[in-house]
Amino acid sequence: MKKIALLVIVAATVRAMASPSFAATSVASLNGTYNFQVFNVKSQYGYYCAPGQTGNCPWHNLGNGACPKNYNCQNIFVQDVSVGTLYFNGKGGGEFLSFADSQGGSGPKLNTVYTYKVSGFTATMVIPAADAGGGSSPTVTISLGDFNSAGVAQAVVLLVTNTGSNSALGGVAVLQ
Repeated sequence: MKKIALLVIVAATVRAMASPSFAATSVASLNGTYNFQVFNVKSQYGYYCAPGQTGNCPWHNLGNGACPKNYNCQNIFVQDVSVGTLYFNGKGGGEFLSFADSQGGSGPKLNTVYTYKVSGFTATMVIPAADAGGGSSPTVTISLGDFNSAGVAQAVVLLVTNTGSNSALGGVAVLQ
């Protein structure tokens, strides 16, 4: 009985490892257009109302500037959400087809092909600083998952680091 149970376990393990979810990955594991959403929380320094003003005052972000005399300045935290589409050609090239940011921030240059590499179940793509609108070169780390029968990841987890703002963005992308 123990031999039969062991044989069943070994057979199930071999079958599972032969399935697409355990398939070897390569640049072809990212292929097609993905809808993505990434977010982070940013700290902003500023004020709502000028001295003597009351009511529903808009937020005035001072960035790293000094607080004007007699103003009540404070730090607040705001959620920043970016959405768009990202196309992977399955040959090591990815490009942003669209990008929008809830705080009006700039994103990567659109319709420009960036090289990505895959190792195991993780892909990386570096966006040159000149194309990212800043002094840093953001790195997009992509965790591959939910493979279809062709071995293409249908859902991935995104982590964007080195954004120049001492923060990272996290999110997901889903194959269209």
